[in-house]
Amino acid sequence: MKQEKRLQQKLEFQVWLLRETGCRNRRSYIADRVDEGCTAAEAAEGWLEVCEEFVKAGGDPEDIP
Repeated sequence: MKQEKRLQQKLEFQVWLLRETGCRNRRSYIADRVDEGCTAAEAAEGWLEVCEEFVKAGGDPEDIP
């Protein structure tokens, strides 16, 4: 049961991420930012900001892959 809940929460992060950024995961988020002209370091920093926003929105940081 706990594993099922964890899988559901992970799905919620993925849904939230897609809705907020248009990306399905960290790799695609960073690749998209680099394609837009950001450096890899800037894109990685942006990913951290996205994760912070997820937590501020009520998400569990342990659910971020």
